[in-house]
Amino acid sequence: MPRRPLAFLLIAATLIPTSSQAIPPQDDASKLYAVYARKMKAAVQALKDCTFTLHRNEWIGDRMNGPQTQLVWYRAPMSFYMKWVTPTPGREVILDKGRYDDELVVNPGPYLPTLHLDPVGRLAMDGQRNPIFDLSMHSIVGIIIRDSEVVDAHPAWVPDVDDLGPRAVYGEAGRCFNARIPKDQDPSFYAHRVEICFSERTLLPLVIKSWDIAAGSMRLVEDYGYEKMQVNVGLTDAHFDVDNPEYGF
Repeated sequence: MPRRPLAFLLIAATLIPTSSQAIPPQDDASKLYAVYARKMKAAVQALKDCTFTLHRNEWIGDRMNGPQTQLVWYRAPMSFYMKWVTPTPGREVILDKGRYDDELVVNPGPYLPTLHLDPVGRLAMDGQRNPIFDLSMHSIVGIIIRDSEVVDAHPAWVPDVDDLGPRAVYGEAGRCFNARIPKDQDPSFYAHRVEICFSERTLLPLVIKSWDIAAGSMRLVEDYGYEKMQVNVGLTDAHFDVDNPEYGF
């Protein structure tokens, strides 16, 4: 199953009980989570492009792979520029659907030749848990429809939600929640547990952490942070052009 870090987080958007439904435990937290999730869905639908600093640490193979930091430029529907800050400073990648034969163009670093790779091939995925296009916040739209239909068909599968309260994350106000997802009832759900902090400014994620079964135990498998998110900044073709003089391709 393709990795979709944001997908099941929005399931809660469909879970505000109607008057004919029984009120579930932790109703206040579940309803507040649903409010934020619905606002995030609306924010994603209005999103044309964005820039942010991505902090991530992922379980790959038998261990956490170690923290990475990248600058990310994204334009809908499928244009990406990424530049590594750590652990390989200067590495750059571009994926721009409809250009470069839909290949991932990679600048590995100084004095190394530019590579053209299959975005889901072995070399492109080396050291990565998810392919680059899973960074698209629009990728969740189709997934939420499928997951919400599953939840609607099983009203008892309401996530168990804790309101973790307001938190300052990357210098801005956020609201954080912990949700336990009934993946034991349906393995197609993305993870067993998720912690998410929503930005009060953009209504998009500041932090997403997910726990799943790995190496026989429940483990933190994905830790993503979205710093300095700026939305609808007007990114152009030049931002996804390997001939951009500001890039090192």
